Amino acid sequence: MSKTVYSSRIRWVFLDVGNVLFNDDPLMAVVYSRMWEAIRRRRPGFSFSSLMAERERLIETWEYKHYSILARRYLSEEEWASLHLQILEGVRDRFEGLNQPIPASLEVVRSLSRRYKLGVAANQMASCRPLLVKRGLLPYFRAILISEEIGLAKPDPRFFERLLRVAACAPERVVMVGDRIDNDIIPAKRMGLRTIWLQLDPVNKGYQPEDAQARLYLESLQRGSLSLVPPRSTQEQPDQTIHSLSDLPSALEALSGSVAGSTPG
Repeated sequence: MSKTVYSSRIRWVFLDVGNVLFNDDPLMAVVYSRMWEAIRRRRPGFSFSSLMAERERLIETWEYKHYSILARRYLSEEEWASLHLQILEGVRDRFEGLNQPIPASLEVVRSLSRRYKLGVAANQMASCRPLLVKRGLLPYFRAILISEEIGLAKPDPRFFERLLRVAACAPERVVMVGDRIDNDIIPAKRMGLRTIWLQLDPVNKGYQPEDAQARLYLESLQRGSLSLVPPRSTQEQPDQTIHSLSDLPSALEALSGSVAGSTPG
């Protein structure tokens, strides 16, 4: 019988941005509100609650493109293409207000940078970079992989191949920290990285919506969110699961043995 031992340390830690460093729930609330307004022009009696119920059913099936699927369910391709472009441009103009900082993000990143090489690995607009600068986070990261900038997005294996080329070390010495099993944990594990799942309760991320649709969206998140969908098998299990960003240093400490090997038991 053999057992797993770890003989070297974690070198790199890559962090997602959405729901790890920034809370993008306000952004998605805007996306769904704009979609609903467009759908209502076709179906005046269609309620926002009905849209949220359909969203939750898609989440249950791990459908990460839930919003575009719903848009195409009720709008033509031309209508959705036009609306999507309008939403993207509107989001760029309001990116800071729609991406609130996760509590303790700056303090945790600053602390981790003293011990590990840090990188960003995120499906984000290029607008993410200046906001990282404005919030004082960028100087602590040695590598920035933002999907819109590099033309690759998670869970594409090529995104993680790019990440490993940047890290220039064995995959088991690299940790991916993300909020989603489908986008972050599964593809990182397939590439040999070690993984930490940050599973935040939507009500503890500091978002306090003011308008009715945004409040309904937050309630819907509590019933169904891709950030809360658990692994479906042992192969998809993260190495560590945490429920607060403040718990990340201790989770990394638990992993800090690094390269896995076998010794006789």
